[in-house]
Amino acid sequence: MIQAVLRALGKSKGRVTAVFAASHPSADAQVAYLRANLDLPIWLFTTSEPSAETAFHCERVVIATSSLALWLQAQRELWPHQVALALTAWDGSPGAWPLKLAPFTVPFFRALIRNKDGGYFPGTPRMVALHARLGLQRKLSDAGVRRRELLLGAALWIFAFIAQWFSPVSRFAYRRIHGNVHRPLSIPPEGDGIAHYRYKSREWDAHAILELLRHSGARYLFFQRNDDTSDPTELLAAFRHPDTFAVSRQHAVRAWRKLLFATAPFRALQPGEISRVHAPVSPAMLVDSAKLRAL
Repeated sequence: MIQAVLRALGKSKGRVTAVFAASHPSADAQVAYLRANLDLPIWLFTTSEPSAETAFHCERVVIATSSLALWLQAQRELWPHQVALALTAWDGSPGAWPLKLAPFTVPFFRALIRNKDGGYFPGTPRMVALHARLGLQRKLSDAGVRRRELLLGAALWIFAFIAQWFSPVSRFAYRRIHGNVHRPLSIPPEGDGIAHYRYKSREWDAHAILELLRHSGARYLFFQRNDDTSDPTELLAAFRHPDTFAVSRQHAVRAWRKLLFATAPFRALQPGEISRVHAPVSPAMLVDSAKLRAL
């Protein structure tokens, strides 16, 4: 009876699955998920060229630059088939709404949605509402964090502006924050070798750094940004002085700019030159592990 109704509606061909993707990483992930969980032909509708491997595992690949045109073509081509499952991605990327809503417009309306964390949930009213609620909560939380960061940044900017002209203000604030206890720098070195900590942009993982300090057994900890290719052994010569805490490669000049803390030398250093600054911030920094643990 059901098959007769389907044939009467024009759905006389076999079962397939459909993937709607606005980027090739999204297409790769969704096709890989279907291959691992269902043994049915995969039809891919995407606005960008998929990888060769993904295209190889799809029975049909349809590419169009317009998401609306792609949705219309998918409606025409999928209508004769029984679509067992339709996938899309709600990963926070902007636009491409015809593709994001496409599984809800393809009979039999069996939608599966990939979230921004790489998980999947069924496109039922309850799960869609839950996803929307969690997304709203996350946005409100992010907005709150951003607001606090902006307020803190504004307060620090005002403080820095005032402290440039009135040094007693900065000294008073420094004493209030850090106290008057002086820690000796003459801490005996411990361990051997160099432990590497790579990071992206300014994202440092405090827990991972503490684990390195506790268990690596290294004498030095080398903080290195992902795009940096420096050799830390070139910085070891500066540690001949027992008071040295951290050494970095120069990546900027301070010139005549008024700064609360000197993070770079006044001018470009010549080969072999070393300049002492308050905060040697750079994409490549070598730190004495024993002194860092003491702090």
